[in-house]
Amino acid sequence: MKQIMIFDTELLRQHRGTVLFEGILFLLLGISAIAMPVLYTLGIDFLLGVLFIVAGVAQCYRVMKTWGMQGSWPALFWSLLSVVTGVVMIARPMIGVLALTTLLIAYFFLESIIKMSMAIRFGSGSQKFWMVVSSLISLFLALLIGSGLPGTASWVLGLFVGIDLAIFGVMVLALWGALGKKA
Repeated sequence: MKQIMIFDTELLRQHRGTVLFEGILFLLLGISAIAMPVLYTLGIDFLLGVLFIVAGVAQCYRVMKTWGMQGSWPALFWSLLSVVTGVVMIARPMIGVLALTTLLIAYFFLESIIKMSMAIRFGSGSQKFWMVVSSLISLFLALLIGSGLPGTASWVLGLFVGIDLAIFGVMVLALWGALGKKA
């Protein structure tokens, strides 16, 4: 059976500075989101709303330029749906935030599975411990978000993403520390 994830410890060791930078960056982003969760939640909603509008307009432009091709009507419908979705996310942020919060539940659940699979494949030591901790926290966050809807949606997205980013940063810093040790 072919292995999906293989860690090249020596390559990571050669780029220890990059690993350190990544760990610090994720930790700082996490702390910032924890300190300002409503701002991060609304910022995420706004950014995604803008992206939906831009993507929808670009697709609509292409559909108009290539009108008559097979699939023109579905592509036009899809592009207009993207624009409307983006406008709703910006004009009515709580609708967007509720939808994003539901997606966040799915994200944290799948992330917990991926992190645990990484931990199982990664040997031993503090980096494995932090991968397991990070995986369990992601699973806990998925369950907690789901149980608090809709009341906590205005701040939960920013707060939980912040917690997850901070824990991931700690995990990467633990990996960085382990890379300094010779095998």
